[in-house]
Amino acid sequence: MPRLTNDLPFTLNAITTGRMIKAEEALGKGVVDKVMEGGGNFEGFYTEFAEGLKDVEGGVLEGRNLSKRNVEGGIEELNGICDAAIDKLPSKEMGGEAVHRAVEAVRASFSGKSFQDCMDEEMSIFLDLLSTSKQGNARRHAFFAERVATSPPPGVPKVDVRGSNKVGVIGAGTMGSGIATCFLRAGYEVTLVDVKEEGLKRGEGILKRNIEQDVKRGRATKEKAEGNLSRLSTSTSLQALNESDIVIEAVFENMDLKKRIFKEVSGEGCEARKCEKRDETKRIKNPYYEDNIRCQT
Repeated sequence: MPRLTNDLPFTLNAITTGRMIKAEEALGKGVVDKVMEGGGNFEGFYTEFAEGLKDVEGGVLEGRNLSKRNVEGGIEELNGICDAAIDKLPSKEMGGEAVHRAVEAVRASFSGKSFQDCMDEEMSIFLDLLSTSKQGNARRHAFFAERVATSPPPGVPKVDVRGSNKVGVIGAGTMGSGIATCFLRAGYEVTLVDVKEEGLKRGEGILKRNIEQDVKRGRATKEKAEGNLSRLSTSTSLQALNESDIVIEAVFENMDLKKRIFKEVSGEGCEARKCEKRDETKRIKNPYYEDNIRCQT
């Protein structure tokens, strides 16, 4: 792309943001050769365009041969543009690993290497990220998880929760409090459960700050925020979940603790066994839930 456009700031912005480029802008930057207006005759358009290429002395295609084009500008100037682009990127440690490597590939285009060497280096960077990048693995996991989340795993019946209005959240940490906040904002009654009183107080503090931020940022009126908080109740006992339609477990990732919680919630003496249960995270493979919980929910 640096060879194609000869506009390095534009190229770096397009590559590192992945933004949509409109046809008019793409035409102006040389990314495409011609644009057909809407409603035109497509067959006539591309036939006319192809015929026009034959009439050009030397051939338009020859001029578009990227292997014979260079990135215009001095090395110092081009490196300065890349450095400025990097300053706008998130750090490698904060999710910016791939975009930093992309800039590295762009630098190769004006490093004096042959076109094929640059292509090989770009492919090497891509394969390295594909096989070793934990950030890349996480993004691919999230991409597919979002799509899987719209339907239950094979063998698990769909549960219609549209009529539910009471939600229980087990665990008042950052994740549990965040989940509870989302349900309060959506109008649900929420019961937040934690084994320790200090944990509950901390969770309530997180919730209140979240809801107060809604008012400060104009997302909710003061009355709306107060109404959201009024639907929150807390407890150190799982029995407080007896009236819940949905229970979400959001404790830290300890398998024995998760098993014990689901066993208690699904056991005799806890009416919450009749409700729909959800594990906040699926990062732990948990056949226990499938074998011991599914038949009871």
